[in-house]
Amino acid sequence: MKTYNKNLKMVLAGLFMALGYVLPFLTGQIPEIGSMLCPMHIPVLICGFICGWQWGLAVGFATPLLRSLTLGAPVLFPMAVSMAFELAAYGAFAGLMRKLLPKKRPYIYVSLLTSMILGRIVFGISMLICMGIKGGSYTLAAFIAGAVTNAIPGIVVQIIIVPVAVFLIEKALLQKETKSISNSGYADLSQLFAKIDARLKNGKVILAIDGRSGSGKTTLSQLLKAVYKCNVIHMDDFFLRPEQRTKERYNEAGGNVDRERFLSEVLIPLSRGESFTYRPFDCAKMDFGDPVSVIPTELTVIEGAYSTHPDLFSYYNIKVFLDVTKEEQEARIFKRGEEKSKAFFEKWIPLEEKYIKELSVMERCDIRLNGIDK
Repeated sequence: MKTYNKNLKMVLAGLFMALGYVLPFLTGQIPEIGSMLCPMHIPVLICGFICGWQWGLAVGFATPLLRSLTLGAPVLFPMAVSMAFELAAYGAFAGLMRKLLPKKRPYIYVSLLTSMILGRIVFGISMLICMGIKGGSYTLAAFIAGAVTNAIPGIVVQIIIVPVAVFLIEKALLQKETKSISNSGYADLSQLFAKIDARLKNGKVILAIDGRSGSGKTTLSQLLKAVYKCNVIHMDDFFLRPEQRTKERYNEAGGNVDRERFLSEVLIPLSRGESFTYRPFDCAKMDFGDPVSVIPTELTVIEGAYSTHPDLFSYYNIKVFLDVTKEEQEARIFKRGEEKSKAFFEKWIPLEEKYIKELSVMERCDIRLNGIDK
């Protein structure tokens, strides 16, 4: 559960900028090595990891300039200007690497070291340009001394502190998000979120949400999308084409979906971690819509009835079944309009019940939840 709303990101970014402004006062009190600890770098890196590359870039660029303009330290030109580009690179690369790489713990060190190297390269280029404008020179020896040798204490501190801080902050935000969701009127989803987070530590996750009509499958999938920024694929896009809608197919338990096409276009490439393109079928037009291209995210949610058919079951890491009482189902379906309700009660729900009962769908799923309402 690694995504937070814009207002919270803004508040955190402001906090990280304030830390970048204040920390040099504190480290400056440490004899001999205080100036070598690179105190502004730490909150900028953490900001990139927690708030994303945009905020990391903004905070990194603004912090040294703000200190220079208000306190005169660092000197505005060339040092503060060069540091602005350096720290902007730190924050941006940290955020981008965190987004693109797996969320396993070792990868934060890969992201951190990569950001530190690239940021120092940006600093060297910026200093070279600024010194050229000023009419001076900036040698390789000066770069190594300033950005590497004299910064070794700061590099060590960053490698120790930044990953720990990121893990602790993400854990705190995760607990806040879980509590917020638990208090929002939804069913108790803590078991589901805990299972997703545990599986994500081992790599990408494919999660299926099956269940009865009106049980809240779409609502849950949209909630997961908001929390995890994940892809959601709807089984409604794979209903049968006209030529497939035969009596024999409808008599088959779970036959009311083109699972063969779903398997070949979505699940097989998704299970390999490959990008894919699928063709959503529009039941209103009885034809395919525009192709949809998908780049796999850490979590992918497959939402809809028939998603855990035995032919598809083995491709999922987590299987969820949403149940709903008959009375609640009727109340929710009636809200969709008289014409749609009639089709559901006379045709679609009986086909779903046949599928659920004959293929033991509910019993085969990992997690069973009571209906989730909007």
